[in-house]
Amino acid sequence: MITIPISLSKVSRTKATLKVAGAASDNRVDLYRTVMTKRLYKRFIERRAAGEFEPYLSVAHFLFPVGAIDRLYIDGRYLKLTGTIDLANPVGRAL
Repeated sequence: MITIPISLSKVSRTKATLKVAGAASDNRVDLYRTVMTKRLYKRFIERRAAGEFEPYLSVAHFLFPVGAIDRLYIDGRYLKLTGTIDLANPVGRAL
């Protein structure tokens, strides 16, 4: 399992879902002296398009999906996404 922390930048609510947009870390050296690269981001997108894996939205410390990623893309130095959180899910409702 691959875990990529994201920060949500936009959230809108309907009766049944939360629509979210966010970004993962950029491709600069982080506090742990590791680097995410555009090449790696492109590989995530390619593998998803090929059906090799399906990323999902989760909440820190919970190991199950609370939503789906609708779009995964690169914007400048960032891996970004849009997604939908299902409010029928108890953790999704708690957000």
